[in-house]
This record gives sequence, C-alpha cells and structure tokens, in this order.
Amino acid sequence: QEAAKEMKTKAMHAIVMDPNTGKVLGMASYPSFDPNNYTATKQDVINMNPASYVYEPGSTFKPEYMAAALDGGYINENSSWYDGVGSVNIGGATIKNFDSVGLGTMHLKDIIVHSSNVGMVKISQTMTSEQTLKGLKKMGFGQKTGIELPNEEIGLVPTAKRLNSDPQAKATVAFGQGISVTPIQLITAFSEVINGGYDITPTLLEKVEDDYGNVQYQWQQGERTRAHKAKTSKLM
Repeated sequence: QEAAKEMKTKAMHAIVMDPNTGKVLGMASYPSFDPNNYTATKQDVINMNPASYVYEPGSTFKPEYMAAALDGGYINENSSWYDGVGSVNIGGATIKNFDSVGLGTMHLKDIIVHSSNVGMVKISQTMTSEQTLKGLKKMGFGQKTGIELPNEEIGLVPTAKRLNSDPQAKATVAFGQGISVTPIQLITAFSEVINGGYDITPTLLEKVEDDYGNVQYQWQQGERTRAHKAKTSKLM
C-alpha cells in the first residue's frame, strides 16, 4: 500500500513463490478489500488478483523468451551479435534500446544484464513464428496455470498468422510487448527457468481439514516433468 501510494499507481500486485514447488508464500494486491465484508466492495476490486490482471510484461519477459530459444537449439551459450548504434530497423520501424546505446558485441549475458531490446530482436530472428509460439505455449503463456483463484485469465498471445504478416509484432514479442500475461503466469514461467527447468503448478493450498481435524486434502509434489532442458536452466 505504501509503495502504491509512493509510485502513484492505479493497481499493484506482489507475489513471492517457491520456484521449486510453485507454492505461493505471499501474495497481495492493491487496492484490496475485506473478504469478511465483500458486499461493500466494488466487484472489479474483488476480481482483480494476480491471476486475473492482464498486462504487457515488458523486459521481465526476456529471460523466458531467451530460455525458449535455447531449448529449441536456435541459439546457444556461444551465440553473439553486434549492436553498434543501439537500434535496429524492422519492417521500416526503428526499435531502440531503452537508452539508445549500442553494446557492441553482445553475448547472451550482456543482453540480459543490459536489458537489450536489439539483442532480443536478434534472437527472435533465429526462430520462425511457429517456433516462437511453440516455445511460449510450452512455458504456459496463453493458458491457465491452475492456481486456486477465481476468474483466472489466459492472457493474450498473438497468432502465427499475425506474426508472419507483421515482422514488427514478431520482434517486439521478444522483449515483452505485443503479448499480455498475468503476474502468476510470469512468476511461474520465471521459476521454471531457474529451478532446474521443471514444470510447476502454482498453489495457495497446503492442506484442508474438517471441523474435527481430519485432513481432507494434502498438497503433494506430483511427478516432475520438464519445461526446459537442464542445460538451459543452468545457463540462465
């Protein structure tokens, strides 16, 4: 609440997640409401949570996109590109780095550390539209995560037809523009990048007991499947 007032923002969400299990350790939204008195609250506030709020992720999307490109073998740990002017022309439009400064020779680490838009565009050019969307789908974008919250949204992922017809759209997706996600999608995908590459399902629910203390539900780790190659996760 203090941060929202300081930044003069209309809405804010915060999540803390265990990346190895998907357990949500803390979650908050602003503006908030008292669930014991929800009839006195506007409906749009009740429904605004990290599973239903949809937005463009921007540069926080770069590690996930890079991981997808590594998984597909379109780039590798030795890949590099040259950026002399801090911008690149795509379909007649100029895409710039946030500071309009070129990095010179860029390796993967440089692109992430300096949040290079040009570097991400170069990565996007190693993949077809279909390959790009396959990677995004594998990470769970455009799908529900399964968290136990009402009104979960799936976000907005462009179609292959859209990306094939608009090279600018294909380029900007690489740095989180022209695609929309929910906060819970983003933190889940980011967790899968750094946890060794394993799929997780976000959860708020540890255990359910009846009035007599009998356990009706107990969270258990399911069989672990891969979202990313182990090599990809280690590198990222």
